[in-house]
Amino acid sequence: KKNIKNYIFLIKPSIVHSKIDVFTSTALFCNLSILYNNNNLFLSTKIKNLGLIADDYLSSNSSIDLSYQMEILKKFPINNLDLGFNLTYYDSFKDYQYSLSVNKNITDKILLIFNYSSIKKTLSSNHIFTNIFSGMSTGLIINNKFYNLGIGIKSLSDAGYLYCISFDFK
Repeated sequence: KKNIKNYIFLIKPSIVHSKIDVFTSTALFCNLSILYNNNNLFLSTKIKNLGLIADDYLSSNSSIDLSYQMEILKKFPINNLDLGFNLTYYDSFKDYQYSLSVNKNITDKILLIFNYSSIKKTLSSNHIFTNIFSGMSTGLIINNKFYNLGIGIKSLSDAGYLYCISFDFK
């Protein structure tokens, strides 16, 4: 992390390990970010998933899919509310996806997140209940002195739900 005036340059390395039945996979990658902050208005550009799969499920020489992201976030300190817009280009799909988010600080240590994604258009089914929630996600981020703990869930319509637990070490 490098700060220069209102800009932050960030390299965030990551490791993901997955196990499905007897198959395992491990990926090593990083995200590169440039963030700009001016009076509670945040702009960022990111290159995500720059890396490699070290241990593939089936040794099929898969690669990590790159994505490019632009975000804008406006903080409203009086209401402890953030409104955000995110535009992502997925290199593997050659397609864009946008999302709208509302974040609410419950306390100084707990952030509630709600997100709606345009992925809904590809997830629609014939069941009205799953259509209502497809593309929506929610979660909590718990801030600690040494790390942030994230817990979330996203509806993928008939494909089920995506659950996430993340640690962001400071």
